[in-house]
Amino acid sequence: MNPIYERSRAVTVRPARSGDAEAIRAIRNHAVEHSTALWTQSPQSPAEGAAWLAAHLERGSAFVAEVADEVAGFAAYGPWRSLDGYRHTVEDSV
Repeated sequence: MNPIYERSRAVTVRPARSGDAEAIRAIRNHAVEHSTALWTQSPQSPAEGAAWLAAHLERGSAFVAEVADEVAGFAAYGPWRSLDGYRHTVEDSV
């Protein structure tokens, strides 16, 4: 069997749950500390991470990728800005 196919079968994508908050926060904080991917220099606290995820869960706009039953990545989207001119835009994270 193709090894690329075998690896791709091991990844499960599912809607995020509130219990995923700490794993997602760890991924986001790693990006804050080691890249310029997020527009902040401040790592999220546990409360901030939970609030960020709760807003996405309310909209149904957060997903996780699991490998061996552990969160290995996430994706989320939401409104970019509240002004009318931005009504057809979204902010996304992968």
